[in-house]
Amino acid sequence: MKWSATLLLMWVMTQPVWALTLDDARQQGRVGETLSGYLAARQQDNDTLKLVKRINADALRSISGWRSKTISPRQRWPLLPVKSW
Repeated sequence: MKWSATLLLMWVMTQPVWALTLDDARQQGRVGETLSGYLAARQQDNDTLKLVKRINADALRSISGWRSKTISPRQRWPLLPVKSW
């Protein structure tokens, strides 16, 4: 019994950790894109929900950084470099 438990533990520890990627999730039909551009989970398993949460948070962070570099958040005029004459 002790021998089989040790073998099982060794086998579990040597297995590679497979993380779900966005491409894999799309190919498997786990995620889709909303009209607003954010990712939506089609399957409610933990891996898919974590992936959607992480990608949407990164997208929101990216948009927030872009908005802070504009003159007018309402009109979204970009800050352009000034040429020196």
